[in-house]
Amino acid sequence: MAAVQVGRWKNCYTSNLSKMKIWYVPLEKLEQRMYAQINTQMKASFQRFGVDFQEILPEYKADQIREGGWVMPAAGHCLFCSQQLAILLQHLVNGDVGDNDIIYFDDLWFPGLEALFYSKHLMKKHFSVYGFIHAGSFTYADFVYPMSTWARDLERSWFNACDGIFVGTKQTKNDIVECGLIADSDKVVITGLPFNVDTSLLSNQVVKKENIIIFAHRDDPDKKVDEFFKLLQLFKKRNFDFKFKVFITGGGRAVRQSTRGLFASIPEVEFCPNLTKQEYYNILQKSKVMVSTAIQENFGVCTQEALAFNVVPICPDRLSYHYLLPKEFLYKTSEEAVIMLEKYIKTGLCANLLSLVHHPYASDLIVHRILSANGV
Repeated sequence: MAAVQVGRWKNCYTSNLSKMKIWYVPLEKLEQRMYAQINTQMKASFQRFGVDFQEILPEYKADQIREGGWVMPAAGHCLFCSQQLAILLQHLVNGDVGDNDIIYFDDLWFPGLEALFYSKHLMKKHFSVYGFIHAGSFTYADFVYPMSTWARDLERSWFNACDGIFVGTKQTKNDIVECGLIADSDKVVITGLPFNVDTSLLSNQVVKKENIIIFAHRDDPDKKVDEFFKLLQLFKKRNFDFKFKVFITGGGRAVRQSTRGLFASIPEVEFCPNLTKQEYYNILQKSKVMVSTAIQENFGVCTQEALAFNVVPICPDRLSYHYLLPKEFLYKTSEEAVIMLEKYIKTGLCANLLSLVHHPYASDLIVHRILSANGV
């Protein structure tokens, strides 16, 4: 069947979903990260749209953040991806991947991705490649950012070879375009993150809010835990007789010794580094305020989870936050942040924060865009 190019998005005008299959390449299902929920959302959308899909699951179980990784294992992640790539290449060798098929990646920043384009060209295949981009060397302070001397050439080749890229906010698209990593900016489509807060993990029982401040980030350099420490010190100085608790959750990895030492003088702080989602949500639903001091945040899953449990987000007026939150929850200075913290933990909460949760339908937008771009 002849293909018609519309910009960079292929439009094959296939008349029947039975002629198309999506080879779905998920991220590791790390419970403390957003990846398992993304997997659930994407598969639910494939099913709603009546898509024939096959999930590419390797034998290696990358179930912990270790080996130097920040948001996923280091060598373990590459091993996980390598096994997924081997499975895909074997399907190509076997002739299982058709010309109308789609290969979709939960994270298009995928070590070895170029092997698919190499094989596609030499085998004269016409399958399409799409994926979501969370961050990369184009994202200031991301863990890939220091790799930019070699990573950007990889990103440029991947992004220009693929058929479409999905991102969570305008922040990520702007970063990709401004770094000159893509020739056709229309390829980059803002859909929101395919993530939805699973409040069903908890009972519907109304829980009384407590004077709890939660720092739900990893304690990696891009989240500026030292700035959070300064905010707490200022808050304590101004409210020396106020009783409160602070939970630092750690994002599924052991808390750094440097972080434990930094907060050793603040008895209100408790570290909870390896919570299940249910345990984390149990703390979150009792909390009044979630504070961010991040200098790298492309979507803000922690913020979305806070909003879903009626926890007031106090976030810096930068990055994706100013695309996702009203001005009343954004601060420019430490002094502003402390004033907001005092207001929301002492004098009451905002009503209906749930209405601010973004893009619960993002996975549907992604699948719709892929199918419509391919004439289905």
